Amino acid sequence: MKLSKDFTKYIPILLILIISYIIITFTFDKINENNAIEITNKFLTNVGNNKPKDVANLFCDNSVLIATVSQIKRTKQDIEKYFDYFANLPNIHVIEKDFNIIKVSNNVYINNAFVKLSWDNLVEPVIARMTFIIKGNCILQLHSSGLPDFNENLYKISGRS
Repeated sequence: MKLSKDFTKYIPILLILIISYIIITFTFDKINENNAIEITNKFLTNVGNNKPKDVANLFCDNSVLIATVSQIKRTKQDIEKYFDYFANLPNIHVIEKDFNIIKVSNNVYINNAFVKLSWDNLVEPVIARMTFIIKGNCILQLHSSGLPDFNENLYKISGRS
């Protein structure tokens, strides 16, 4: 196939555009995944450092919190009130964390995390399942709950608990 002389002069420009697109796309994705990790780690650090205002500031203006030790859905207006309690539990700290981050779109990531927490007067550490939906530079939604006890009947049926 023979290309016209007029078209061939555009090949270097097309190659530069394609390479630029690939570089920008991969860089942007990497920044966002790292951003999801960074926001989750800031959240856990601020909880452990008893900084409820700093925890609440990580949430988007239209965010929702369904929290481990609360029975209600909270919005931006009362998220800080929840962390006034939770982030001030005596000697609260993260023992272990395991992140599983997936991309939803260029600026939305989900981090399905398991976090083992402890604080004073707790008989044994709590493992929380935490689903962070991170949009841009803030937490859009967080749902967390305690890990349920082992379900023997489910294990018998499926081989998994």
